Amino acid sequence: MIRLRCLSIFPCCCLLLLAGCSSEPASSPPEGSVHSDATPLTAMVSIAPQRFFVERIAGELVRTEVIAPPGYAPETYQVTPRQMDSFSQASLFFLIGMPFEEELVRRVSSVFPDLLMVDTRAGVSMLSSSHEHHEESEDGHEHGHAHEGDDPHIWLDPQRVKIQVRTMAQALAGRLPSHRETFMRNLAAFEAELDALHAHLTETLAPVRGAILYVFHPSFGYFADAYGLEQRSVEFEGKSPGARRLYALMEEIKQSGSRVLFEQPQFTTTALSGIAQETGVEIVILDSLAEDYLENMKGMAARIVKHLQPAQASGKE
Repeated sequence: MIRLRCLSIFPCCCLLLLAGCSSEPASSPPEGSVHSDATPLTAMVSIAPQRFFVERIAGELVRTEVIAPPGYAPETYQVTPRQMDSFSQASLFFLIGMPFEEELVRRVSSVFPDLLMVDTRAGVSMLSSSHEHHEESEDGHEHGHAHEGDDPHIWLDPQRVKIQVRTMAQALAGRLPSHRETFMRNLAAFEAELDALHAHLTETLAPVRGAILYVFHPSFGYFADAYGLEQRSVEFEGKSPGARRLYALMEEIKQSGSRVLFEQPQFTTTALSGIAQETGVEIVILDSLAEDYLENMKGMAARIVKHLQPAQASGKE
């Protein structure tokens, strides 16, 4: 849990205490914490798909700045001093659970106590990123290692996105109450789009339900959970695999009959080319962080079906 603290040098009026000094990120803003209509409200988000969500709800009423820019992996991104300065103009920060957020919240909450931290994971059913990996030691025995923690890639399931955007809409309406009706109307329209997207993905991915999705970085857990796929990642604990793990993975891919390994453009690695050369699989790009959320989700589903069908489709329900 991210916890916020305020320095005693700031005024202890009720509004600032409620807006910036709560014990944890808020899911809705406090009463009276409003933004003037004279200038667009500024919201900070961690990743590009979140900007799409905010713009779907608020349009031109809100200016959105993305912290992790295109081409950068948010899991390893380091916030720049210039981005820190951007928080001086921001009214909200929509959190999603990326690693850089915890330290960033500690830093900005003490400097900008009226900045509202909104945790969009509130109410979302989280999946664990824990997994078991058996690695053979020098003595020839296998040792299991469990790794636990919440998977932050919650935007890759449209049904979970519906929960996130409701939280966003309520927070935006609290800051701009005169536009609440507009936000709620846009929210309803976007929820309908998300329902239609979910139906489209369910139908599109039905032929490969039960298939294994080999990816470099394990960002597709929620996508796989929603549409009956099984995710296997090359990356282990945020790093390229060691020799033993790499060999075991290549043998697994050969036995599975898979013809494809999916790569995310934010991650550069030589491990994938080695696997492709050894196993004969094709490397295909899936960009889970593309900003045009609706079209990107459809495009990823189409590529997955194109490259998995019929090699791995098992027909399992």
